[in-house]
Amino acid sequence: MPWHQDGMERHVITGSMLHDLIRCDHRVALDIHGDTGGRDEPNEFVELLWQGGVEHEEAIIAELLAASPGSVDLRQIAPDRRQAYTLLAMDAKAPLIVGGEIAELDLLGRPDLIRRDGDGYIAGDIKLCAGEDGTPGVPRLRYAVQVCLYSDILERIDRLSRPYGFIIDGNGEELEFALDVDLGGSKGALVDRYDEALQHARDIADDTVLTLSVQAAECKLCRWYSTCKADVVARDDLTRIPQLGRSLRDRMRHTFPTVKALADADVEMHMDGSKTAFPGLGADRLRRFQDRARLLSTPGSTPYARSALHLPPRGRELLFDIETDPMSDHCYLHGVVERWTDGSGREPRYHAFISGGPDDEARAFIEALEFLEQDPAASVIYWSKYERTVYRALALKYPETDTVDRVEALFSSARCVDLLYDVVSPHTEWPCHDHSVKTLAVHCGFAWRDSKPSGAASIRWYRDWQQTGDEAIKVRILEYNEDDNLAVGRVLDVLRELQVRA
Repeated sequence: MPWHQDGMERHVITGSMLHDLIRCDHRVALDIHGDTGGRDEPNEFVELLWQGGVEHEEAIIAELLAASPGSVDLRQIAPDRRQAYTLLAMDAKAPLIVGGEIAELDLLGRPDLIRRDGDGYIAGDIKLCAGEDGTPGVPRLRYAVQVCLYSDILERIDRLSRPYGFIIDGNGEELEFALDVDLGGSKGALVDRYDEALQHARDIADDTVLTLSVQAAECKLCRWYSTCKADVVARDDLTRIPQLGRSLRDRMRHTFPTVKALADADVEMHMDGSKTAFPGLGADRLRRFQDRARLLSTPGSTPYARSALHLPPRGRELLFDIETDPMSDHCYLHGVVERWTDGSGREPRYHAFISGGPDDEARAFIEALEFLEQDPAASVIYWSKYERTVYRALALKYPETDTVDRVEALFSSARCVDLLYDVVSPHTEWPCHDHSVKTLAVHCGFAWRDSKPSGAASIRWYRDWQQTGDEAIKVRILEYNEDDNLAVGRVLDVLRELQVRA
């Protein structure tokens, strides 16, 4: 959106732009200067989040409007008239303005809420996620910079009552914070981070600063994922290396501009004992990144173990995976593939414990837990800490059958193995850009039956099944979950055959 100053066209800076910039400045650059034809179709999980956010926002606004007589709702006003109506509502001293728009110079704010406060106003947003950043009273930075922009505009147009803003989170709880709140550690004051973000956004808009694409797990939710992935591969960017992120890349790239450069380098000359020339990067970790760079740079590379692997004994194995809907805090499916690797020739069997809805969650959880507990000699194998985390939460949610102690006993037992964090990440190397089960299983030759397998798609299917009762949709959910488990089993089979290299 252009804005003109002294005859020059400049881009307007919005709150959503600053929100995105905190997570990835290259996304902001692509949004402003990129070819829109390079955008991906909306990610299903992002669409679910958006839908959940809209529903949550509507519920909160309905409560606030009912509790605030004389409030003004501008969401249905034509966009080109909304700024004028917002100022009129302020002049009329409306206690609450919903869906207003404020602007000054190149700043444009569309806060969810503008609330009367003393002789002026403060602004805030409604969010689906937690408003705090892990520390009581400290807001999430990407949310807070949006609110800072609203407050900045209110101050410039002489409508700000005091330097404060607020966020209403997914639980409906309000966090009010000062604009100069200390974010903790080396982050400094919020207002300083806002000023930095605003200037960076202006530099990006003016095309006077270089931003670089990255390859990270969270990038898969972005509309520019395919564009950035192609660029990362073309530039042989260091973020192709698993667990080498943006900030570390930026510290290393002038010395090692590409993965191939790191693979071919004498990294020892950049070390001093256990330290390196790159802040926050130890010598052993640099050596490991070089090992991974060599795998990625060498055609035909194969995975290997860094030391002898302690894997589950062959026999009866329970490959275990759950499906959850985080928007409704509902674990709707517990899937277990039961297989035998003792040479008996018995065929694998899939066991599904699916919930008919939130009111049926406890039943599915207890039945799945009982199934996993039945045979103390059977190995329970899962991928990443998510299953353990959710089961601990479910145990607290449904403690009526001593589930807390039972869950702790299950996951602390030697027969329970987190294949990613116990084996793959600490003890193996792969010629792959990440260690997700989908990436490694595909590398091992596994293929999902569904053409677009994803956890987000499964949530969508489950919601569709709840609404329609269509058994074909239920089968699709179960087949996807079964394949997730079989993929873990395929990776385990390959791990058993890996060679050990120093």
